[in-house]
Amino acid sequence: MVCSNCQKTIDDDSKFCQFCGAEVKETKPQKGDELWQAFTELSFEQDKDKRQRNHQLIPSSIREIIKRFSTNLFESLKEQNNSVLVLSYSTLEDIKNSYYFLAEDGFWVYFAKRKVEGQETPNLEGKDVEKLLEQWNDEFVKSKAKKKKVENDILEIIIASKNVQINQLLENHEELKKLPARVIEKIQADLTLMPYWVYGCCLLSEKE
Repeated sequence: MVCSNCQKTIDDDSKFCQFCGAEVKETKPQKGDELWQAFTELSFEQDKDKRQRNHQLIPSSIREIIKRFSTNLFESLKEQNNSVLVLSYSTLEDIKNSYYFLAEDGFWVYFAKRKVEGQETPNLEGKDVEKLLEQWNDEFVKSKAKKKKVENDILEIIIASKNVQINQLLENHEELKKLPARVIEKIQADLTLMPYWVYGCCLLSEKE
């Protein structure tokens, strides 16, 4: 079970969250709640061994795409915003890690969606990365007419996860609050785009 206040995984029979102390309120599970639960069990897993096992679920082609998206957008953030370059090393590393984690969320929400719907996840191993990126560029970047629409429940998960990550960054690094608003907006936009793009690449992988 996931705490509705701090989003951390807690015991199913908990009455209070051991992390933030919030009271756990029983609610009737809805489909959207089930998707969020399945997603957070993958994305927010705190146990190191379980997290490593989860990572083995990510196909090598999708892992490479995650790496490229997160690295390229993070480098672009630094190149276009001098104010980012004066941040401490630890803050920059946390931003960099946030970019990677949110890109990973594109696969986690893809995997969770199929789990909740009782569908077997297709074998996405061995896909041509360059071909996938060409298709992604065509359908998600170049042509607005062909731009794929992502389901509302997927977008809600992506935005919720982005909000959790942004809040953690701001809470852990006071210096981020001194950045120009446009830089924070850029980070938020990047953290929303990457899981959306990776999710799209997973869908395209099914057709390859």
